[in-house]
Amino acid sequence: MILLFSASSVMAEFNAEMYRQENPASLSPSIFYPDFFKKTDPITLSNLIREFKHRYEFFMGISSESRQKSCFKVQNRINQWLKKFQQAKKIDFKWADDELIFNEESPLFLMIRPGPFKSEDNCKFLSYGDIASDGGVFCRYHGPDPQSEFYQAHAHQFIEARPFFTAYDLTEILIFLPFILVLPVSWLIMKKFLAKG
Repeated sequence: MILLFSASSVMAEFNAEMYRQENPASLSPSIFYPDFFKKTDPITLSNLIREFKHRYEFFMGISSESRQKSCFKVQNRINQWLKKFQQAKKIDFKWADDELIFNEESPLFLMIRPGPFKSEDNCKFLSYGDIASDGGVFCRYHGPDPQSEFYQAHAHQFIEARPFFTAYDLTEILIFLPFILVLPVSWLIMKKFLAKG
């Protein structure tokens, strides 16, 4: 009985009332260029090494799931639960942040099973729309999953916010450049061979 009373007391300490009010914050344009890409997009030696290492590990079959992909899975799982709650009209929260989603004393955290956990400390979750009816959540650091409704609705803004040429793009060019150069050389050799014939 003592344990039950203690748990009830702890749960009662979480005040979710503010999440039933209108969201006091608005989504700023900065969300369309997540901090993860601000860190990985610049063409620097460290970013190029990271890109090459990732491709090498993938080719060798030794790559582990990236934290970004792990974060996308967390986002998708939370949003799937939210859709279920919305259809069943089980929640009356209008918006959410890290505190409502990941605090183990939060009523929303207790409704999602198993409870959600961030893929890394940099993750910072925000909500869009009214999560009681049709809204969802995404990570401000990693950005939303490109397959998510939120990304699809704002795809042009996410694309326009990023640089035209990134470390990822340069790595792709450097990897395929030898193959691109081989083609015209092979064509010239074949042309001369056929001319002699």
